[in-house]
Amino acid sequence: MKTLKSILVALFVTATVQNTIAQETNYLEVLDPIYLTKENQSFIELSSYEQLNQELIKKSTFVFSREIRQAHNNNELLILNGNENAVSLEKANYLKALRKAANRSDNVEEFYNYLSNSIPGFNATTINDNDLFKLFEVAKKNTTNGKLNNISADLSWL
Repeated sequence: MKTLKSILVALFVTATVQNTIAQETNYLEVLDPIYLTKENQSFIELSSYEQLNQELIKKSTFVFSREIRQAHNNNELLILNGNENAVSLEKANYLKALRKAANRSDNVEEFYNYLSNSIPGFNATTINDNDLFKLFEVAKKNTTNGKLNNISADLSWL
């Protein structure tokens, strides 16, 4: 009787081990390969910094906090340089950097210097001078400091 119990236990353990080994190999055969690509709805394609800058220039009047909130909710990414060394940044962080740069600068040079220091990969080849000037004007006009400067200019006759 004792041998029968030990034989049954050994048979049960052997069957269980064989079954788990067989299932592991079946799972590996069933799994499909996973391809990692940059194509996703959350990505803005094709020199997305320039595209976003053009959109902001065309809007001319926008609210930074609303744009940042929408970008944060959509988890949008901006891609600079389409090559292998591409730098990506969240759109919300880029908009925050634009707002800070506009608030902390009085001219285009200070604006450019702040952006180039705070955003990786942002340099003179990223944006041309004309677009940089327009972007500075739009960003400055839609920040708190820019609005206060406009009010003081309007009330200068007092």
